[in-house]
Amino acid sequence: MRVVVMMVVMMMVVVMMVVNTVSSSNIKLVDNGYENVVVAISPSLDESLAHDIVSSIKETLTEASEVLFRATRNRTYFRDIKILLPKSWTETEYDELATNENFEDSDIRVDERNMVYGDQPYTVQPGGCGEPGQYIHLTPQYLTDETQVTNWGPRGRMLIHEWAKLRWGVFDEFGYPNDPKFPLFYVTSVIGGDISTGYHANDCTNKELIGELKDVTTGGSCRLDNGLPNDDCRFIPYNQQEATSSLMSYYYLSDIVDFCDSSSSEEFSHSEIAPNKQNLMCEGRSVWDVVRLHQDFLNGTNAAITASQPPVFKVVSQEEAKFALVLDHSNSMSDYDRIHKLQRAAQRWILYEVADGSSVCIITFSTTARLVQELTVISNTTREVLANMIDDRLDSSTSIGAGLKLAVNVLNGGNSVILLITDGEENTQPMIADVMDTVVASGTRVVSIAFGEYADPKLESIAENTNGKTFTVLDTDDGGMLDDAFQAALTYQPADSLANTTVKIYESEYQGNETNVTGAFTVDFTVGRNLVFRFVANHNTGISNGPYLLRPNGTIMNTTLNDATLNMWTIKVPLAEEGTWAWQVEFTTSDNYARVDVTAQARDSNTLPILTRAWLSAQDNVNATATPIIIYAEVKQGNNPVVGARVRAEVTQPIATAQPVLVDLLDNGQAADNQAGDGVYSRYLTSYSTTGRYSVKAEVIDVAAAGGDSLPPSRVTDLQATVTSTTLNLTWTAPGDDYDAGTVSGYEVRMSVNRSSLLDASLYNTNILVLLSYSDSSNMSELLLEAGHKVNLYLDNLEELQLDKVYYLALRALDDFNNTSPVSNLVTAMVPPASSPDTSGMPVWAIVVLVAVAFIVAVVALVGYMVHKRK
Repeated sequence: MRVVVMMVVMMMVVVMMVVNTVSSSNIKLVDNGYENVVVAISPSLDESLAHDIVSSIKETLTEASEVLFRATRNRTYFRDIKILLPKSWTETEYDELATNENFEDSDIRVDERNMVYGDQPYTVQPGGCGEPGQYIHLTPQYLTDETQVTNWGPRGRMLIHEWAKLRWGVFDEFGYPNDPKFPLFYVTSVIGGDISTGYHANDCTNKELIGELKDVTTGGSCRLDNGLPNDDCRFIPYNQQEATSSLMSYYYLSDIVDFCDSSSSEEFSHSEIAPNKQNLMCEGRSVWDVVRLHQDFLNGTNAAITASQPPVFKVVSQEEAKFALVLDHSNSMSDYDRIHKLQRAAQRWILYEVADGSSVCIITFSTTARLVQELTVISNTTREVLANMIDDRLDSSTSIGAGLKLAVNVLNGGNSVILLITDGEENTQPMIADVMDTVVASGTRVVSIAFGEYADPKLESIAENTNGKTFTVLDTDDGGMLDDAFQAALTYQPADSLANTTVKIYESEYQGNETNVTGAFTVDFTVGRNLVFRFVANHNTGISNGPYLLRPNGTIMNTTLNDATLNMWTIKVPLAEEGTWAWQVEFTTSDNYARVDVTAQARDSNTLPILTRAWLSAQDNVNATATPIIIYAEVKQGNNPVVGARVRAEVTQPIATAQPVLVDLLDNGQAADNQAGDGVYSRYLTSYSTTGRYSVKAEVIDVAAAGGDSLPPSRVTDLQATVTSTTLNLTWTAPGDDYDAGTVSGYEVRMSVNRSSLLDASLYNTNILVLLSYSDSSNMSELLLEAGHKVNLYLDNLEELQLDKVYYLALRALDDFNNTSPVSNLVTAMVPPASSPDTSGMPVWAIVVLVAVAFIVAVVALVGYMVHKRK
């Protein structure tokens, strides 16, 4: 298969990776204190920055702990924080060696700039309301340069603004410049005897903020356009305020210390109509309403205390990884030739994949566990010895717990990882449940690989409880899925700089009877150093010519190394030139299988490779009919998002005979994707063959999207409206027939002067003006567009619209099974008076100026009239 990203100049090759991962954070909240918070420093940063970065991290987290304690109403603070140094930093002092901490699973990461955010801190947050983010990104410039604090706010207060997103899954309560979905200002209404209109800054405060409106282009006063401040207008709050909330709006003001609360008895409280991301993603709930329902606080957990304690810091240095191969050698491993597939994959992993300096031990289990090889440091002299220890001897029964217990004893802490591969349900004690607490307490991560359809369901639990990963390998697989699962365990080795990271740039499989088989891959300007071409076949004979490579200029490279035991051929290229490379092999037999993969490093240190990472939103034991499952794929070049790509996910189903599900992912900020242009592509998984294990891999290609089935359309979240006295123009992004896949069958558009009537499901179909019915829209082809396309609806002759009245509008989509989407975001529409200027919502000073100008004009006119009469 081809893995490319379309760029401005040329195609760019990217890596693909199989990842079925569970939550990686190891943070715990114990007696009001957060423990095991990991702040990791990227190996791409220069060690000369070490002292300043570490000092700033300590100062920032200490200040942040105090802000957190007040914001959570004396219920949480930071107790235990680990600062992880890169292994390559050899001159920096540290307190102790790390255990299972690593950069890729850290909670707060100090790394190079992202070209979209610059030095602005941000949280990678692809999930929905209440779902935790992945990590907070800080730059060394923000931590060490005081001018960046001026730009983005005090470090401790900023960190809690981002921590709320990371830990509790809440969102910003402010608008963004020139963003029609989340504007800086919005129309408000106060219902009394009559409805009066005005505008308000898109925020959440418990008291009215004091400040001024300023045009950032002219430096002068703002003007009103259709009742709202002009696009260049900004509200500039003063430093001193009576308001104390919200940290998700004005975290940079010293008097702002609380989160917004809908139950506040203050003059102001949470406004569910403010068009900010918190209201959209959390359906109008305030930040504190979401936070207090988190497991950190639910049912009175971690009740308020009188005082917090200063956080305790440990600077730790990552050590080399220690791996325990825990291999199922029960009799059922003979089925489908599983044992020999496992043998070849483990041998290849030891011989070619594990880094020098890491350590590996080998344990097999059946009725009991057996230590085949003690923990051995990987080097050129030990690789072959270890690989030869992987045997195929089988025995009866299956005691997974025995294998895990022995592995924990052999690894004995440190940066330890267990690779657990099994094909069946356990039937002999000790069981997984019997040793679960022991494995968790050891700090060892477990990467579980479910071989076949009947592997024990507790495999996901042991991986989840140890913050590891879980994978599925089908019996029809000839080795590719198993190799990818082994490869994923290597992420726990100490990270290298991105310039020296090896990435997979091509992968292809062939099965058939052709005698001449070829393929091609692209080497672009970002990669090519230390390129390795590997060809694996189902036998070591029957190949008459090749495999060999053809350079872009047509010359042949056939300096191939053959490993007869693994049926593998390798070609190495120190620096591969840019362009299209081809490979070719000639078979003399039929029923041939071959797998090709190509890896390389960055061409130079100034141009980083593009990486792709894929995962599913669900963890184990999820009912997909009740909880929609989302496929995610992150595409980045360094820390920079790759946008405008066509990303396809391949989902492997539990049934060996079932074809993979292909889903094209989107980065448009709609439906499953909550942020456009962030390089995280997503879509709902809507096709399921049966209950079981699903795995996903991602590739970046240029193909059309596949449709869905009978699930409801996703919610429209970007409805916008413009109105005149007789016409209404609505725009939105089309959802799909099944969530965000396919094409809906129609829409219902409704309008009311009562906002709550549009939100109440029991009233939604009654006593509300229908602007567009489902039956009418189903015949309007211009509205029935494929998911992701922009829809425009024009309605005229609307005699119902009255001047100076605020209307609320919403819509929902329907599919051909009459499944309806949730109600869209609500928008307001108002017909302003045509003859008089709109002063509603103006600041007092603006109204005074307007009256003064009118008075001066009147005086001048009167004087002119008197002079005229005198003449």
